[in-house]
Amino acid sequence: MANKPSVGIIGTINYDRIIGNGFLLEDLGGIMYNLLGIHYLSRGQIQLKPAANFGYDIKEKLSAYLEGKCNIDCSGLYELKTNNPCVELRDIGEKGKDENLKHRVSKLTWGKISHLLACDMILVNFISGYDVGLGTLMKLRDAYNGIIYMDIHSLVLGIDKDGRRFYRRPDNWKRYLGIPDIIQMNFKEAMTFFYPSQSFRRPTPSLIEALGTNLMSFEPKMAILSLGSKGAVLFYSENSTFKSHHAIPGLKKTRRGEATGCGDLLSAAFMVALLLGGKPQESLDYSVAVATEKFLRPGLAASSELSPFKRNNPNQPKNRH
Repeated sequence: MANKPSVGIIGTINYDRIIGNGFLLEDLGGIMYNLLGIHYLSRGQIQLKPAANFGYDIKEKLSAYLEGKCNIDCSGLYELKTNNPCVELRDIGEKGKDENLKHRVSKLTWGKISHLLACDMILVNFISGYDVGLGTLMKLRDAYNGIIYMDIHSLVLGIDKDGRRFYRRPDNWKRYLGIPDIIQMNFKEAMTFFYPSQSFRRPTPSLIEALGTNLMSFEPKMAILSLGSKGAVLFYSENSTFKSHHAIPGLKKTRRGEATGCGDLLSAAFMVALLLGGKPQESLDYSVAVATEKFLRPGLAASSELSPFKRNNPNQPKNRH
């Protein structure tokens, strides 16, 4: 255990109710996709330390998923005497999903995440958007010398009085973007940050390049822009030169799937590949392939069916430039 690389995961465990494409799925979600994804994709070779508050009503289901996984340290999972967050996700076609949230848990305090300082990498996944406060994150950045990976996710989503989520640029957004070493967001999230009045636009090569330039101006080591059925783009700097790498999924656009958890599995796969010796471009190719697999396998339980990372596996996707 001591020789295994370690990952801390900060975020929220949801109970998801997914309606769309002729089916209904109900299961745990949120950072459970990261947690189980890293566990299965690394074949248990990475030590995991999740930090999350959860409601008492999911305790039995949560315990069933974590039972027997000796590489997962559950001491940072804090049961509360409240209902767990429940998210209803309804497919509304080209516009994506209508998302409605019921119940909330409190933000994670410094005392509940400080035990992660010994980890090699810490993922901050904004599942709810208020999972952890900016002040606590700034304290983490000051105290931690390892790699902070941030998935923006719901940080750009507000919540109205009825629990419905809506896009908006958060207060102090530039301070958030200055924290991580690796940052991940999808196209709509990036547009909400940098071009909020044009968030309806579709991705074009020039717009993707502009978003990459904006992201790298905050000086992360790497930035990942996910593009749904068009894959993802990795932005990075090499010898003071701005570079990008576009990983394209092998799957043609199809409605025969479900996207919940795909972004979380993308980050899980990218971290696994990096920690097990993959180069950044290779890691992005692998993570896009995993996210594509996940799209065709709806539900959290399908995490166990995804292809584990193998260094220099000739069957993994080749780099595409």
